[in-house]
Amino acid sequence: MARDCFQQALAALDPQMLLRAFLRTHPRLSAQRDIVIALGKAAAPMLAGWLEGAPEPDEAVLVRPAGTPPLEAAPARLREFLAGHPDPNEVSLQAGAALLEAASRCAADPANYRLVALISGGGSALAEVPLAGGLDHLREINRLLVASGAPIRAINCIRKHRSALKGGRLAAAAGGACQISLVLSDVPHDAWADVASGPTCPDGTTQADYEAAWRRWLPGEPELHPETPKPGDAAFAQAEWHCLADNYDACKALAAAARAAGFDPVAVDHGADEMEEAEAAGYLLGRWRALQAAQPRACLIAGGEVRVRLPGDHGRGGRNQQLALRIALALEGQPGCFLSAGTDGVDGSSDAAGGCADGTTAARIRAAGLDPIAHLRRHDAHPALAAAGALIHTGPTGNNLRDLRLFLPA
Repeated sequence: MARDCFQQALAALDPQMLLRAFLRTHPRLSAQRDIVIALGKAAAPMLAGWLEGAPEPDEAVLVRPAGTPPLEAAPARLREFLAGHPDPNEVSLQAGAALLEAASRCAADPANYRLVALISGGGSALAEVPLAGGLDHLREINRLLVASGAPIRAINCIRKHRSALKGGRLAAAAGGACQISLVLSDVPHDAWADVASGPTCPDGTTQADYEAAWRRWLPGEPELHPETPKPGDAAFAQAEWHCLADNYDACKALAAAARAAGFDPVAVDHGADEMEEAEAAGYLLGRWRALQAAQPRACLIAGGEVRVRLPGDHGRGGRNQQLALRIALALEGQPGCFLSAGTDGVDGSSDAAGGCADGTTAARIRAAGLDPIAHLRRHDAHPALAAAGALIHTGPTGNNLRDLRLFLPA
């Protein structure tokens, strides 16, 4: 049942559908020609939705992860880049240069061109133009940040201040031309301007924030670069931004699916967002048990991401699988079911979106000859959950609205 609810929530948040709905309620008033850039894990369906409801763009640049579903009906002038994620690659650098080139076309003729930016999560790795260092240096910093357990805001702050593309610098490259950014958010509720490290949004972080984040989460001294464009900068004089959906909307969709399945009341909680994984497990279990004591048919929905600090020698999995394995041990022999999965269909270094757990999961892992506690300690949740048939596989979903978690009664 938990898996069915998760799938129904994903279907209700289809990016192509969200773009169509936006265009129906926001008729185009400008006579300018559009240069459209689509960046992120939802880039292809977002661009498809835009093409359905808007005039043919003068040019389109599509940057998406390799392995995600393609754009079925491409515009006449399309440049497409299948770039690296979670690690940037050579194509990521080519994509970053192409995005800056597209923005510069708007700067060269702002009376006739408008920049349309369709932005979703994952864009930080998919496109980049480093202010210093080459690809190897970029990949090393990315690797250190991902493994550090740093909050996403600190990670994005560092990325913005090292980039010629992020932190509003792509908008600045458009030279004050008209701009509209449509965002699907994979960051905390009040920070959607950070999606893909905010290439078209004013940067609310400072050089001092960047230096402090670097010293807290990375070795050595920070590399210093010019400050990013701030709110009020001329680059944003003719810019507008719209967040089409975020993790709160994903939780609402999951709550609707749970109610339709007969569970009520339904509680939605974001208190564990950005918590360390072990702390989040205790918090969520406490919330769910309190709900169960008051109402046996209650379910708990939680959104956001948990933080995991990876040891040097770790196994396979991701934050959702690690959390599901920890909950499996806590639920052993008890009623109830737990699901934790990424709305993008990808969890860490694996082919799974996440995992499920109930009172029998840990026993099934042991019956397969594995020690669930040892796998938890090694951050090697994937083979343990696989042995229990507890992995969730969706494949890349073409979306990215952070993670969803669901506790259901037995």
